[in-house]
Amino acid sequence: MDPGSGLNRRICMHTKTHANQRWERATAPVEDWRNLILAAAHESEIVGLVRDHLALWTPEEIARLPEECRPPRIRDAEDVSRWAFELASTHCAQNTSEANDATLDRMLEFVTQAAMRLSALKAEPADAEVSRQ
Repeated sequence: MDPGSGLNRRICMHTKTHANQRWERATAPVEDWRNLILAAAHESEIVGLVRDHLALWTPEEIARLPEECRPPRIRDAEDVSRWAFELASTHCAQNTSEANDATLDRMLEFVTQAAMRLSALKAEPADAEVSRQ
């Protein structure tokens, strides 16, 4: 890939420093993506992480997901939450072949983490409001 190309530049320029540890998003293992999600303080950060993570999946990997579980256009937290529900529903219904289970599980784990963090962020102002009363 040409170092000046948009995709390479977009993926490689996203680097995050947290707790004196540096994660390169393009090569981050699952645990680091989870930490990046947990460290995110705003909805837009999480939506950006989801988009960046999806950019690393090959078309072949995406094709192994059941059609209803393939990534939709991710614009906001609502899209992430809706997609997490679709992935979980398909997983629970066991609507995939054994060969594609691992792919679905990987995507489900990541998107569920993102959806849970988004939910926690939305709950924070409500918790703060209750404690002030």
